[in-house]
Amino acid sequence: MLIGGVAVREFRADLFEARGIAAYRADDFTTAVDLLERSKRNRIWPRNGDFYLGLAHSALDEPAAAMSAFEASLRSAPSFRTYLHLAEIEIEAGRLSSGLRYLDFLKDLHPEFNTRRDGLYLRGRVALLRKDPEAARVHWERILEDDPRYHRAMIGLGYLDLLGGDAQRARIRYMEARRLIRAKIQDPPGGRDAVSPRRYVRDLSVVDRALADLDARDRRPR
Repeated sequence: MLIGGVAVREFRADLFEARGIAAYRADDFTTAVDLLERSKRNRIWPRNGDFYLGLAHSALDEPAAAMSAFEASLRSAPSFRTYLHLAEIEIEAGRLSSGLRYLDFLKDLHPEFNTRRDGLYLRGRVALLRKDPEAARVHWERILEDDPRYHRAMIGLGYLDLLGGDAQRARIRYMEARRLIRAKIQDPPGGRDAVSPRRYVRDLSVVDRALADLDARDRRPR
């Protein structure tokens, strides 16, 4: 009976997990969290549900819950992207040294190109938060040399152009970033498991605000 009971629990956990992942991929993040939590309560042997639980919490702007889920995922099914998500949460929370530790560990694992690129972007974020815009520029320009479609680096460089007084260059970067983001919302590169479309929507709102600010600046009397 014990073996049969375990099998039933695992079957139930698999069912909830599959439904939770499907809900995440359909952008129904609240339902995804509920189903994936129910899967965890039934799960005896860890699987990869914690990773998707972290993604769903991230999409809902719940960094503490996302952090907990990603840490659990790291224990049960470690992956390059899990380290990357943990690094970003730490950096955006202002825990820069902790975020860099995740990035340093990830670098030592020799990850694939997209993960290295995303890690380099986060190193640029750390440099900017540490008030070293030139170091940030070096990181982000290096990214665009290898991947000219990486809009996050483009947005960052637009911000640095504004800091340096080059509003025209900033506008060009922001407009190109907006074009790229709109295309990615329609067809996310790497699928929805790589980046939630909601991330792209947030990035688009940043660009739209920046362009609106530039338009308002242009309309001011000189």
